[in-house]
Amino acid sequence: MSTYLVKRLLLMIPTLIGISLIIFILMVAAPGRPGDKGQAFGEINATTDPTKEKSKGESQRLFRRQFALDRPVLWNGWTSLADDHVRTTVETAAADQEAVGIKAKREAKERLEDWGYYAVPALVRILDTTEADAQSRILYWLRFSATRLPVQPYGRVLDEETVRRNAAWVAENAELAKWGFLPNDPPVRRAEVLSLWKGWYAKNRARWEWSGLEKARIGLTDTQFGTYWGNLLRLDFGVSHVHKRPVLALIAERIPITVSLAALSILIAYLLAIPLGILSAVRPYTLDDRIVSTGLFFLYSLPSFFVGTLLLRAFTVGDPWDLFPNSSWRGEGAARLNTWEQLRDVIWHVTLPLVVMTYGGLAALSRFARTGMLDVIRSDFVRTARAKGLSESAVVLRHAARNGMMPVVTLLGGVLPGLIGGSIIVEYIFNIQGMGLLTIEAINNRDYNVVMGEALIVAALTLVGILISDVLYAVLDPRISYK
Repeated sequence: MSTYLVKRLLLMIPTLIGISLIIFILMVAAPGRPGDKGQAFGEINATTDPTKEKSKGESQRLFRRQFALDRPVLWNGWTSLADDHVRTTVETAAADQEAVGIKAKREAKERLEDWGYYAVPALVRILDTTEADAQSRILYWLRFSATRLPVQPYGRVLDEETVRRNAAWVAENAELAKWGFLPNDPPVRRAEVLSLWKGWYAKNRARWEWSGLEKARIGLTDTQFGTYWGNLLRLDFGVSHVHKRPVLALIAERIPITVSLAALSILIAYLLAIPLGILSAVRPYTLDDRIVSTGLFFLYSLPSFFVGTLLLRAFTVGDPWDLFPNSSWRGEGAARLNTWEQLRDVIWHVTLPLVVMTYGGLAALSRFARTGMLDVIRSDFVRTARAKGLSESAVVLRHAARNGMMPVVTLLGGVLPGLIGGSIIVEYIFNIQGMGLLTIEAINNRDYNVVMGEALIVAALTLVGILISDVLYAVLDPRISYK
């Protein structure tokens, strides 16, 4: 068994890699510009300050930078941007929509935004070869590209080197923000600004002088593919732009609540479904079987959001009863209670959510248990057990039930992730601070890092559920061996 477990755990690694690759492909192939709310840069003019413009849309920047969506997919060749290419892109971004089209204009602006620091050498070189409005447009994108935004901590502890670098960037950004001119400024001011930019670039030229090895490293690693897998290897799911905290810390905080609710729901469902399934199989097509079947199918037909809202209205607001709290999974002062009082408080809070999470699965599991028992109870070994004089309870519980529960065990692999997915509705209705409510908030606020992090966590839980169901096969059926 231990060898089998090790093999299955090792097999999970390539499976998770495959799932991660599918998520990456979906992210790249998705239409539009992920992380963007559809707001492109406004019209560029001489009075616009790009250093302030770049600080807007922080949430979109965090997401795009986390997954390098502002970089090429597989190979980054931006270390050798041609001057003509950059010039043409700036002209397209500034042209009238009627002349170049809305799509081309938008894509040119997005391309200049993505190039960022890589475009500085080309912009500095062509700044001297333009004049009037064309020069103002080049200067706009030069100021935008040269501005570097500090690394935000958002729940992480920044090392001394990052803090020092942030301070240097802030100071440099403040200085660069002053190096602009207006259309009515005299030629002397224009010449002064151009001289400042050329002097700054000459002083910092080494930042853009990459060796062949460095260009190869940037080409492979500073891409969507390289960044995505690098983050996964470090278990870095990025930062939530809503909560301003690392996604992994958020999930670690919320997942115990959701998994606890799901585990309790599974336990209750199995404890009720198996006896009901056995009862229906032992007495098929009788009145008892019909009553149980009708009641369970009735429960199964009720949507969880309807039942949750009904229970919330009937048992929490005093009309007709006020028996349970209407939100959260424990009281505000629970931390001051002793262990048993805390347990009672939690049970009091989660009773209604557990009812909503359990009744649907109970109906399905009991039907599978009934079907499995009906297949087994007519088997030869069951008739042999009866012929040997064993009591009916011993025949049913010791012989038939153990083999008849195999279909129910098979379902266990999908029950856990299914309940975690279903907890979205329950946690939203009862305002329980678990993964389900976190998912709703992330979707509503376009917090992509959280959504993708939770997708990978649910995939891992699915694999764990499948492993547990496989192990239980051997526990229930001694004929199965994993040696």
